[in-house]
Amino acid sequence: MFKRFSLVCLAAFVSIFMLSGCSNDPIIGSVDGEPIHNSAYLEALDYYLSMYGLESGDYTSESAAYVIDAYQDSLLEQLALQQVALNKAKELGFDQLSAEQQTELDETFNQTINSWIEAFKTQAEAENPGADDATITQTANQLFNEELEAIGFTRESYEQRIRDDLKKNIIINRLYDETTAEVSISESELQDTYETRIEEAREIYADDPSAFEADFISNDSIVYIPAGYRQIKHILIGFDSETSSEIQTLRTEGNDEEADAKRTEALKGIQEEAESVLKSLKADGSNFDEVMKEKTDDPGLESAPDGYAVCDSEESSFNATFVKAAFALKKQGAISGLVATDNGYHILYYYKDLAEGPIPLDTCGEALEAELLESAKQSTFNDLLSQWYEEADIALDASRITYPKPKATSTPSAAASPTASAGN
Repeated sequence: MFKRFSLVCLAAFVSIFMLSGCSNDPIIGSVDGEPIHNSAYLEALDYYLSMYGLESGDYTSESAAYVIDAYQDSLLEQLALQQVALNKAKELGFDQLSAEQQTELDETFNQTINSWIEAFKTQAEAENPGADDATITQTANQLFNEELEAIGFTRESYEQRIRDDLKKNIIINRLYDETTAEVSISESELQDTYETRIEEAREIYADDPSAFEADFISNDSIVYIPAGYRQIKHILIGFDSETSSEIQTLRTEGNDEEADAKRTEALKGIQEEAESVLKSLKADGSNFDEVMKEKTDDPGLESAPDGYAVCDSEESSFNATFVKAAFALKKQGAISGLVATDNGYHILYYYKDLAEGPIPLDTCGEALEAELLESAKQSTFNDLLSQWYEEADIALDASRITYPKPKATSTPSAAASPTASAGN
């Protein structure tokens, strides 16, 4: 039902509202006398449309009709739940922002607006080649304002809409925090869950070795390490994205011979750089991390700065050539030569073996307890919300929903905005 920061209508707070202004905004429901407007429903629907790769404001296509049919009733309920939460927050005196919360709102608001301006700067640069930064920024703002005017908004009214939604988000988060503050996890609950997770992990990892590799990357509350895994760091001197995509396409189409030829040619282009990086590494690996941070093209470095868990199995999630090279290294601290894959050249570092067995509770307990506590808080809040929902005077009328015709001009979708997930 509800989860902190996850209200559908709040997750879509930066969507551009495909309406002809707010003067003709039907009321499609109410909660204890507080109206639910058609525009709020369309904002939430636009979020779901973007999830399906559809354009915001497109309510007439066959695909959009499928989404509407599947989610209309649940979206109405979500909007009612949101209003129930806001009403309860007001009743408890949580609807006024503190100075700290106002600062948080202002910062997120500025990030949101700046992200839109940055999005329009690309168009501004194309229209004004060679212009200085001040001119580009001014033009980007003009373009943004024109797009808002085309759908019935002034810059002021749009910015106020964002501020209102951000405030709702903060208010509901406070309601969540205050009403779940006393929730706790007992030592016995933690111990029981720990023991259960160990047995579950044994079974899962035995059936699917790649599952541990994935959990290791995500650091997903690991409580058990299966046998046979090495922790491997690597430096990738990669192909450009276009070349990698072409090779992958050829593989997918079954054209391995062409893919091999494409890769061989591409490797020549990065050979000199890869060899230079390899030569810069000390034999004992003491500068590997430093060089890795500076030179690697691995997009996973941020999420896996300490390397990857790799198993010597056909079911490994890693490229077979990568796995073979990882297990060809004879001792910890060893560095491979250049290892070629469809991504480019890799240089592997045998960091350490991962010891088989349960991770002690005093090591993993804090993360596990945090996970259990958040789950318990969500359950408590959902129960409270269900209670408040049943007690509220709620009227929803889907027959009053109206779908405006799509505009010829529209701003970038919320899904494309760098701050579409602000607060998540």
